[in-house]
Amino acid sequence: MEPEFHYRFMWEQYSVLEQELDQFRKLLPAHKQNLGAWSPKLGFLLVNVCSILNSLFKAAQNHSEFQKHDALKIHWTRKNPGYKDFHSLFETVYHRSTKPVYYLPLRYKTTLWDSDVEVERPVECYPFRDWSPNQPPDWWTWHNKLKHDWLKFKEKATLKETLRGFAGTFLVFVQFLDTRNTLIDVDVVRLEGGFAKDSIKQDFGGLEPLPFYQTLAAKSKLFGYIFESEGCPRDPSRVFGPDSFHFYR
Repeated sequence: MEPEFHYRFMWEQYSVLEQELDQFRKLLPAHKQNLGAWSPKLGFLLVNVCSILNSLFKAAQNHSEFQKHDALKIHWTRKNPGYKDFHSLFETVYHRSTKPVYYLPLRYKTTLWDSDVEVERPVECYPFRDWSPNQPPDWWTWHNKLKHDWLKFKEKATLKETLRGFAGTFLVFVQFLDTRNTLIDVDVVRLEGGFAKDSIKQDFGGLEPLPFYQTLAAKSKLFGYIFESEGCPRDPSRVFGPDSFHFYR
């Protein structure tokens, strides 16, 4: 089977899980007082979404972008890669620890720069900020422990860790060059102004920062991402706000 088929299949499976998370969060909104709540359903979602992420990591391991870096050869050639390999590959090429993902259902009001104009912004998180070569983020650690001993670690299946696990998986999907094309095809990744999909793939298929003055963004049911661009600052209130007619409704 072609790699694009595998990537689309993985995205479809992710989307099914995200829909289930969307239904759950309507019963338990992601307010501060609820983030520590745990549930068997959340454990199921966290383990399964991280399984998709692990499959995506392995499928992407020997991508040509990684092979351009001689220092990464030990990681992209390893037969049984682990989180240390994935950290080295994706952090070197995609700098994911510095990339924010926006949780769209939860918003707060703020003023626009130094003016009195009030706008709504979705809450942002950095799912890979605390991933180091020697220590994965908590959500990855707990998914592994839940997978091997559910009864002992069931209370670690919290809303906070599950949301971060989904945000991290979403981020890898939208950043990785091969899956980005798949997401363009299904209208998850869009360019400001509504350009043709083939044109977006050709002109915006490179690594960040993108050398353009237009904004490329991704949006799923719950999460959003704005690609870093040399000419456009990230503005989630505009891209994911009520007046975002150039992007999403």
